[in-house]
Amino acid sequence: MGGPSRDEQEFVAWARSSVAGLLREAGHGRVAEQQARADVHEALVLVAVRWGVLRHEEPLAYARRAMHRHRTHPGSRTTPSPATSDVDALVDSAWRTATTRRRAGRRRGAVVAAAVVAVLGVGFALGPDAAVEPVPAPTSTSEGPGRPVVLGGAQVDRLVPAEQLGDLPRHPDPGSLGLGATLGWTAGADISGLPRGGLSQPVRAVALRRVQGRHRAHLVLRLTGTPTPYVEVDELLTSRVGGEPLVLTGDMIHPDRDRVAVPQPGRVVLVDVAGGRTRDIPVPDDRLSTLGWAGNGDIIVRGESTWRISGSRVRRADPQVSPAPEELVLRPDGRLERSSYAGTGDLVGGETMPGPVGGVHGETVSDIAGWSAAGVWLPQWATAQLDGSYQGVYAVQVDASPRPRVLAAADDSTVMGGLVPLDWGPADQLLLLSRSALGTWVLVWDVHTGTTWRVTEVLGQPPPGSQPAVGEMVGSPVL
Repeated sequence: MGGPSRDEQEFVAWARSSVAGLLREAGHGRVAEQQARADVHEALVLVAVRWGVLRHEEPLAYARRAMHRHRTHPGSRTTPSPATSDVDALVDSAWRTATTRRRAGRRRGAVVAAAVVAVLGVGFALGPDAAVEPVPAPTSTSEGPGRPVVLGGAQVDRLVPAEQLGDLPRHPDPGSLGLGATLGWTAGADISGLPRGGLSQPVRAVALRRVQGRHRAHLVLRLTGTPTPYVEVDELLTSRVGGEPLVLTGDMIHPDRDRVAVPQPGRVVLVDVAGGRTRDIPVPDDRLSTLGWAGNGDIIVRGESTWRISGSRVRRADPQVSPAPEELVLRPDGRLERSSYAGTGDLVGGETMPGPVGGVHGETVSDIAGWSAAGVWLPQWATAQLDGSYQGVYAVQVDASPRPRVLAAADDSTVMGGLVPLDWGPADQLLLLSRSALGTWVLVWDVHTGTTWRVTEVLGQPPPGSQPAVGEMVGSPVL
């Protein structure tokens, strides 16, 4: 038998030189040694799975992002790290685990592809003339109306109508998602402020609450592991930037979930939850509207220009820089592209994706296993074959399977842009927001089986199309 491959040799050399630093970072604070090793082991596995790409990029920044992500959702993978403290054993275990996952992913992709080909008798159709045929029901069938169909090379699941969302089965393990039965507050609720001594509990969700004054709001944090789950930050914010509503995104929450950054005209407001303080970072741009934390800890913020904030240093950045590891974008020629970014936020590549997508809106959310999801508009030809459904959520996992999945809104009862991915939970389960005139829910969609569950009802929002009263939620919460 031959020796280790070149890929394995290069990965092992990199991992051995990086483990000590990763363990120090993972063990920062009160994290137990066993948990720190589990976080590092999972990060090494994720780097090993994508080593063919990451070897040419910044594997250390990717590993840090994966490590922090695993700490937030420790149940996302069940393979334990080796009990020994030996570095070589840790690295060897990570490579072997990654090899097993790659093989499992290829087997899963081959089984799905074989099943589809058997039904359709042809390869994937990528255009408006795509066949619409039922595919074999998955092991755990979708809770949506009817069986999934294949459209444009993607498997499409249907969400139940808005009036039936409250009747969906509850998620079997809501504790693993860090959410309770409700998210939000009543308009007149008294919410305590951020204490000067700070809070050690992680931030699970963020929302805006209107206060007295035109377009004025406070940030409200939903924490986990505390009897008082909500904290209101006494920093006056504007809820509109350049005439448009300020839209919160999950990228505003630091991967460690101990800080939140919010764009405002001419400044970025940084909320240090652990330190119990806020501070302004001046940015010479009055139209700052979106931002996020890159893998290396920089803040990437967009307005009239794109800016990079490193500590207190602010400088212009390339317009193509992104804080997200991946972004799903519809190009002017109609191609759906998944763009990939290094830990510094620099663009490192892109791939064309199949699927019935006529537009992409909102942020792309990715998990440590390589899945990415975004809200999408469905093209007219797909809408005609889905009983008028014109929007949904698109998810794809490039490393293990080329088959994308789409969860389509059942009808037009969901408000425009009201089906939005929020975050990934354990076992590749996507948390998403569904908003209609009948209410707002956080749901979970299992991208492997197509199953959907209800998790959390969102409180304190005004009806769609109306302005929030003082004390009510502005816009939608993010995770």
